[in-house]
Amino acid sequence: MICRNFLKIKTQLNKIVLKNYTNDTQSINQQDHQPQFKRVALILSGLGNETGTDLYDAVSLMVNLNNLGVNVNFYSLPDQMIESSRISRGKINDLSTLKPSEYQGIFLPGGNGVATNLTNYREKNEEFQVNEILENALIQFHQDKKPIVTLGLAGIIAAKVFIKYSPRLTLGKQEQRDDGKVNFLEQESIKVLEKLGAIHVDRFSNNFQIDFENRIISTPASLFNGFKRGVHTFECAQHVTKIAQQFFLGNQIRMSDYKSGQYKRREEQNMEGGQRNYRRRNNRNQEDDQQTQEQ
Repeated sequence: MICRNFLKIKTQLNKIVLKNYTNDTQSINQQDHQPQFKRVALILSGLGNETGTDLYDAVSLMVNLNNLGVNVNFYSLPDQMIESSRISRGKINDLSTLKPSEYQGIFLPGGNGVATNLTNYREKNEEFQVNEILENALIQFHQDKKPIVTLGLAGIIAAKVFIKYSPRLTLGKQEQRDDGKVNFLEQESIKVLEKLGAIHVDRFSNNFQIDFENRIISTPASLFNGFKRGVHTFECAQHVTKIAQQFFLGNQIRMSDYKSGQYKRREEQNMEGGQRNYRRRNNRNQEDDQQTQEQ
């Protein structure tokens, strides 16, 4: 009798264990089939803001993508690979070998190399052409509905390649200071961008513009001509890398999650000020109540 009961209990336990194992396996398989933002291509155009890739832009992207656990593969034109490898500090790939199907997004940091190496913008102005290999790769990323991120001057590449879509982009703010200087470099490039048919949106240095329809994220980043250039560029990169991740995963993007630290601090200060005013009013009311009771 005892043996029979024991066998029944053992059989039931085996069924429970098997059921749990099956559920766990299904859960793991579902996780495996979920899209993951794990690998992106980053395009370099040499070394240094004046002749190649802007270091602020590139390093800020590298650090923030690394923080998200994303593997970054670097690409450059053959004649710029040695200089570009000084930024990547490792393997650099020929741009002609880039296969968009292997990546979840593409990132283009700014710098004058955008205008002289990846395009002939400095020579031809609004009649410039984008490197054919890069253009074809960007078109493929766009067709696959994968995020395209541009920092600084790289926004002109998106404007040219996707000219028929009139993308919404930003290179900064179109403004002139009283002292004759500008807060943002490339003021003339904003006009060129608009002549190409793109819609330029004025944004401050630590802000960004999202073209939801075309999945293009642009930010002024290092085009800011001010003291906090590096800080603002890093802040920009932090925002755009997270937004690119959410784009690829198909998650809803809430703009309130990506407010710059400047605006967040201002909101916190306003909240603190409001709380202080509330406490003062509350204390005054209590004092008035005490005086009324004494009378």
